[in-house]
Amino acid sequence: MTRLPREVAADVDANLMGTHGHVGVRQASAVLCLRHPARYRDTAVRLAEDSEYRVRRTLAEAAAQADPEASELAAEILEILAQDPRHSVRVAARPG
Repeated sequence: MTRLPREVAADVDANLMGTHGHVGVRQASAVLCLRHPARYRDTAVRLAEDSEYRVRRTLAEAAAQADPEASELAAEILEILAQDPRHSVRVAARPG
C-alpha cells in the first residue's frame, strides 16, 4: 500500500478495511488513514488500539513518516502508541 500511487488508493475505504478480520488488510488501512487524516481520524485512533501489534506498529511507522498535512493526527497517534505495551510499537512511535 505504501508504494501505490496516491491516486490509485484514493478510492479505497480505510474505514471498511479497518474492521476487516485479516491483519494485512488492517495494516493497509493504517497506512491509508495517515494519507487522508481528515477523512479517517476515527479509524486511525481505533487502529491505535487494535488487538494485533503488527497493525499498531504499521500505524506507528506510518505516523512517524506522515506528510505535513497529517501532522496533527500523526502526533496524536504517536502519543497514544508511545505508551503501547509492545516494545516494537513503542520504538516505531519514537520521533526521528
